[in-house]
Amino acid sequence: MLDITILADITSTESYNYLRYVNSFSVPATLPGAESWTSNTVYEIEGDVDIVFSDKGDLLLGAEYLRYDWENESVDLDGSGERLEDSRKIIDADLHSTGIYGELHYQLSAPLNILAGVRYEDNSEFGSETLPRFGMVATFWQNTALKISSGKHFRAPTPNDLFWPDDGFSKGNPELLPETGYHSDVTWEQSLQSDRIFFSASYFHWTIDDKIQWEPDSNGIYTPDNLRSFEADGFEAGIKFQPMASIQFGLDYTYLDAEEESRAYTVMDYGWPPDFPPNFEFDWVKRRAAYTPKHLFKAALTYFTDFGMTVSAVARYTGDRVTYRTETDGSYPDTKTVAYELDSYWTFDMQLVQEIMENFQVTLVGTNLFDEEYDTFLDSFTDYSTFTTTVEGFPGAGRSVFVKLAYAY
Repeated sequence: MLDITILADITSTESYNYLRYVNSFSVPATLPGAESWTSNTVYEIEGDVDIVFSDKGDLLLGAEYLRYDWENESVDLDGSGERLEDSRKIIDADLHSTGIYGELHYQLSAPLNILAGVRYEDNSEFGSETLPRFGMVATFWQNTALKISSGKHFRAPTPNDLFWPDDGFSKGNPELLPETGYHSDVTWEQSLQSDRIFFSASYFHWTIDDKIQWEPDSNGIYTPDNLRSFEADGFEAGIKFQPMASIQFGLDYTYLDAEEESRAYTVMDYGWPPDFPPNFEFDWVKRRAAYTPKHLFKAALTYFTDFGMTVSAVARYTGDRVTYRTETDGSYPDTKTVAYELDSYWTFDMQLVQEIMENFQVTLVGTNLFDEEYDTFLDSFTDYSTFTTTVEGFPGAGRSVFVKLAYAY
């Protein structure tokens, strides 16, 4: 028996950035800046065929093609905010990748199923990579499953990572390497009371080389860089109750112990090329991974009506995170690494899904309904009336509402 699936998707986004800053060297002070427009259109097509060759196994074969059409247009602004047309510039990039994969599922015996797969990835910027994956599912007892899997990881830099133009505050890094590594996990699943109670517990381990991370340098310019290594061990546990057909309640908790090996700069001398070449000195240090919470918690309540509507309420907790900044140590060009903590926070979301006729579905989503204030990352801000610079947080998204109409056939 053959089961053939073909999916196609086109996503187009555009972001607009308007930047003004105080030029205190002019008399009187002026507000020069820049405008930029970044568009990214992603074309994706994927097809696979599932070949069931016996009552004990099947073979999945497929291919995927992904293309990015990325463009950034920018123009400088003078001290009064007027566009300087001579400064207008356009940067564009076309990236693509092709993936070919196969995955075998086979039942060795009544309680034991195995999985073996491989994916060949060919990237236009970073060459090819072969990604194996292995796993097994054991059901030695009724309503109990033990799952084990392990595989290789690969992630190429995005166009923003590579080509974001230098606006004086952030810039891309065309020298980035792709992320590579391995991931493994062990999961135990148990259902009780005729599947009205479902419990799962997992242990996982990640090792990633050249992890991509955006960080500020001593001048506060954000740019992506490759960490030497990233390792994480974690535990996940979840339980779902369904006391009646119309109500489901779930609790999920994740503990994550993540460590990164990154550069700790001691000297950042940008020099004055070509007469005075730049000089950067650093030590490799292992530390708690930046922007990675140790604790995550989620509680969800779902109600199913008899007229096709599903109502969900979700409370989420994100634990404190740490981030690092390279700051001047006494005087230029000496630098040091300073750790900052971002506080934990709660958010509350709701979702309503209504089926309309046979093929239509309307979804209404409200996120952060209590308008909780929290920070996503940190940056330096200067009060030009006192020339005092402090490190403050960038706020996360406040209360938001989304509507989606879907058609399935």
